[in-house]
Amino acid sequence: MSAVLITTGHLAADGSEALQKYASSVLPMLLAAGGQMLFRGGPMETLVGNNPPDLFFAMRFESAEIIRRLLTSEEYVRLVPYRNRAFSQITTVIAQDFES
Repeated sequence: MSAVLITTGHLAADGSEALQKYASSVLPMLLAAGGQMLFRGGPMETLVGNNPPDLFFAMRFESAEIIRRLLTSEEYVRLVPYRNRAFSQITTVIAQDFES
């Protein structure tokens, strides 16, 4: 069963250089693992709630296990310091893909 990697994040005020390094490295890694981009962008309008994330990101993978392996790989773990400097808050989840 396919799974969707969903990330939302609040950008750090001084994290633009780290974000550039993180994004330019992690996106090719996700694509190489078979990820299919579903969405990436930012909010246009908040309809319910407060303090929406600055960034929304979703990719479909063949399985949740592929996502877990990727996010625990040495290659990804080396990028974690950039991720942590780029975002003041970040949430990443694996969601069940009801479409598959």
